[in-house]
Amino acid sequence: MTRHAAIAVVLVNAIVLLAHDAAHRGLGILLSSWQEVFVYTVIVPSPILALLLIRRHARTGYALLLLSMLGSFLFGVYFHFVAISPDHVSHLPPGDSQQVFRATAVLMAVVQAGGALVGALGLAGLGSRRPVSPR
Repeated sequence: MTRHAAIAVVLVNAIVLLAHDAAHRGLGILLSSWQEVFVYTVIVPSPILALLLIRRHARTGYALLLLSMLGSFLFGVYFHFVAISPDHVSHLPPGDSQQVFRATAVLMAVVQAGGALVGALGLAGLGSRRPVSPR
């Protein structure tokens, strides 16, 4: 069951990220160099890599899902709702993509918090069991 939840949360996260990226581009909101590095090394690929790992290396996969989604959640909440900048939902530059930007910022927070929870539940479900080697 947790594996199915992981698949769902990673797929939904990817779709929301694509829509949010389009809104960023539509509004001309650029990321700093370090933010781009974080986005393209943690936020985008890490949940996908976690999903790939879950099948054969469940503990590592769920841990990566938990950490990547938690890191993504904290990054997004800070830059979209706390720090005053063009990336803040209340300080967006003019443009047709404002509503998409706001909606996807909220959706990302919800999905990424859910993804962190799925990662934590996946780890908890493994308990102290040792992985069974494939035959």
